[in-house]
Amino acid sequence: MHPAPVLSAPTLVLHGGADTCNHPDSSKGREAFFSGWYERQAATSPRAATAWWCAKASSYRRRRAPSSN
Repeated sequence: MHPAPVLSAPTLVLHGGADTCNHPDSSKGREAFFSGWYERQAATSPRAATAWWCAKASSYRRRRAPSSN
């Protein structure tokens, strides 16, 4: 598609720092394609990655949860 669409959905991009199939650099500089909240991060240590992914996903979920009235 030319030009690429701009996405308004809140977006969290998480990469494994040592991922050889989808290298973290593949999402670098893509902020212009998102008009809503956008965060991009890469895990640096495979040993710490599981806890890191869980913490990031939980943080994102809390941020996106509807507020109770």
